[in-house]
Amino acid sequence: MTSASKTIRARIFIVLLGGVLAMAGFYLYFVQATVSDIVAKEQNLHQIKELSFERESLEENYFKLSDGLDFESAHVLGFVNQRQADIIAGQTSFAKR
Repeated sequence: MTSASKTIRARIFIVLLGGVLAMAGFYLYFVQATVSDIVAKEQNLHQIKELSFERESLEENYFKLSDGLDFESAHVLGFVNQRQADIIAGQTSFAKR
């Protein structure tokens, strides 16, 4: 073999080795990204489940409290009737004009 063919083979080997190493690096990066996404998804699902339970308990407390609430007991607790707000009907927005 001539020295020119040896240098070409060496360059080809280096390029192929670099490509394999780059592919391995990309593979490791994407596997790590996938695993971190799965972990974040599981944490979000756990948090959603906790918030759902909290919402259910708050709704249960609300319904328990609302069963005993009427206008008379609301006035005793400090509820004050407000005058009805004036409503402007038929006005169109500037965007429609």
